[in-house]
Amino acid sequence: MTGLSMSRDQANEGARPSDRRSAFAGFADAVRPRVERELVRILDEEAAISNDDGSTAALVGNVLRSVTMRGGKRLRPALLGVGFVAAGGSADDRAIDVAGAAFELLQSYLLIHDDWMDESVLRRGGPTAHVMLQGALGEASAEAGAILAGDYGCALSQRVMLEVPAPADRVLAASRMLAHVHSEVVRGQVIDMFERLDDEGAIEHGYALKTASYTVAGPLAIGALLAGGTEVAVLLGAIGRSVGVAFQLHDDLLGLFGDEKVTGKPVGTDLRDGKRTWLTAQFLRTARGRSLLSQVFGRKDAPADVVETVLFELRKEPAVDACRARIATLCEDACHRVDASSLSNGELLRGAIELLTERDA
Repeated sequence: MTGLSMSRDQANEGARPSDRRSAFAGFADAVRPRVERELVRILDEEAAISNDDGSTAALVGNVLRSVTMRGGKRLRPALLGVGFVAAGGSADDRAIDVAGAAFELLQSYLLIHDDWMDESVLRRGGPTAHVMLQGALGEASAEAGAILAGDYGCALSQRVMLEVPAPADRVLAASRMLAHVHSEVVRGQVIDMFERLDDEGAIEHGYALKTASYTVAGPLAIGALLAGGTEVAVLLGAIGRSVGVAFQLHDDLLGLFGDEKVTGKPVGTDLRDGKRTWLTAQFLRTARGRSLLSQVFGRKDAPADVVETVLFELRKEPAVDACRARIATLCEDACHRVDASSLSNGELLRGAIELLTERDA
């Protein structure tokens, strides 16, 4: 495969977008079962310990296990693997699997706490953690139990990253990066929950801290660090930041205008929930946008026909084209960095960029 010092035109001649996406999808498909085997091993070991601690400890542990193992694309471990290979590591190295499991446990922790804060009842086709615990613990105690289940996942994530089979200096660098990612996500969540609805600059900064950091930039950089590529980690972190923000902006579009049969999310959920997004901040800039949002935004009981009409009209707002243009700009920035680099797995990285920002779900 040609190195990434080639021009973008040459890269496009070497592989069509669909071929690049397929290559990354195939890479992710190979990583997924390996990571899931590690997760089963880790959670089985923890279950034995929790069972000795009593039935409630076992129950909380089972909730973490359920949220972790009931699905998910495992994109973060795949991206970690891309970063590992980019820094000269082997695609079949077990370090990818263990570090990928650490990221999935971090993801479970964040999902459990996010669902509790958002009062969500469904996650990955099943009940959220606090809902799962209501029958056994009661509603008030179930919330506390869910917080503890999330904390448990966070603690395991940190421990597992420290157990990655790699040289100690690399494991230390990766663990430091994981802690950095964790702190950025928390700061991003604060912005997500409390920032002004009409400040798209602050919202995009929140996307960079929250979604981009732990979904794309962090996994890529940690993979590179585990393979000994400090400079590669810096480059991949910058690429991942742009791609991660584009990923979230694309997710915002899917949340409003995606096919619910594909996304699995009922149409209008984000509007009814009053979700703060870059798009809603843009909509609030116009009188027409504000008028449309006022009919459904934050109104969980908004009638379906009203939501459908509002969504139809919102499609005509300039904010939609502005969002697509911002995604394109961010992807151009990421692809330019890839093309200007000397990495050897650029087509795989380009495939990841395309899949993350052009997906249907």
